[in-house]
Amino acid sequence: MTSGSALNNETDNCPADGLVRLKGGSDSLTIRWTGADEPHTQIAVKICYVDGDIVDRKWRKYKPVIDLNKQCKQTAEEQDFLVSAFASTATFGFKTVKLGQNIAPARYTIQVLARNETDYTQFGDSSMCFEVYSRENVPTGLTVVMGIFMAISIVFGTAVYAKYRR
Repeated sequence: MTSGSALNNETDNCPADGLVRLKGGSDSLTIRWTGADEPHTQIAVKICYVDGDIVDRKWRKYKPVIDLNKQCKQTAEEQDFLVSAFASTATFGFKTVKLGQNIAPARYTIQVLARNETDYTQFGDSSMCFEVYSRENVPTGLTVVMGIFMAISIVFGTAVYAKYRR
């Protein structure tokens, strides 16, 4: 389990080495926030690609409007939030999140958003970045089925070849 803090509104320069590495699908991340002092009723959390991982990738392009910012939509099954909005009026807190298996291998930061019923009142990006690597994304059952079909196709191909060779 790893922790990082957010809502400090600092720009992040993520180093290439010495990063905390988290395994998608099994590791957890504890997100802590402070300074949410604007009136709000909910907190939401997004996971965002670092600037170096959006270069030449238009589908990850940064946009200044929170709901349109593709830099913070990260999964194969696109979702807007790592943690959907939950009720909170606290100026500080934490939430532990298990990383999904379908998060793309890349470097990320965390964005915490405070909102009321109608609009975002405050947001902040983490000062810590981390790297997600994925385990084997092909389920074991699919690997077994592929192996069986390959064996059947070899047997069938050999039988057809032997029949028409005569």
